[in-house]
Amino acid sequence: MPPRADIASRHPSPRRAPFGSAAARSVLGALAVFTALTLVGCTSASPESGPVTPEPQRTQPVPAPSGGTIEDEEPSPEPQATQEATLGADATVDGGLSIRLASVDPTTVEARTPGEVSGSAVSVTVEVTNNGKATADVTSAYVSLSATDGTFGIPTTAGNPHPLAGGVAPGATASGTYVFMIDAPAQREVTVVVTHAAGSPAVAFTGRIS
Repeated sequence: MPPRADIASRHPSPRRAPFGSAAARSVLGALAVFTALTLVGCTSASPESGPVTPEPQRTQPVPAPSGGTIEDEEPSPEPQATQEATLGADATVDGGLSIRLASVDPTTVEARTPGEVSGSAVSVTVEVTNNGKATADVTSAYVSLSATDGTFGIPTTAGNPHPLAGGVAPGATASGTYVFMIDAPAQREVTVVVTHAAGSPAVAFTGRIS
């Protein structure tokens, strides 16, 4: 039998490549492929854009029911004429209604509920007599008071006011009381404006408080 050294020399063992270098090359190759794919994806992506504005819908103009265009202005209603009278006079308005101020008296009111204020005031009693043929609704009657120097009386619920309300039958008379806060009302010249219903002519009563 030949010596072991001779056998080994006659059949040399095959050389193996170092494992570390092959694995490194595989990893590098994979990284290269991933990088290339990433670059291709970035270059093929659409560029950044701002918010998309929807295209406005086209509309077709529709003519006005009565003709014309939206630029046409409707005429304003004619203002109702204001009738003038003195404090002690009667004023007749449309529908055969007679309006007068039964009393315009200085007074002092005392606050009894939250929001009320104590002080000097004017109590105004308005009478409406229906000389017409149809019932007149006075629920929306409006009364205001102002001094001729420009001071406005402030309506108040103090002093037990009772505004006009309901309907006034033909031949009947209704009355309502209104209270206005105002400084030093005695001997002061004031104007009381009365409208028996919304949209109706107003009557301005002017005179000096006794």
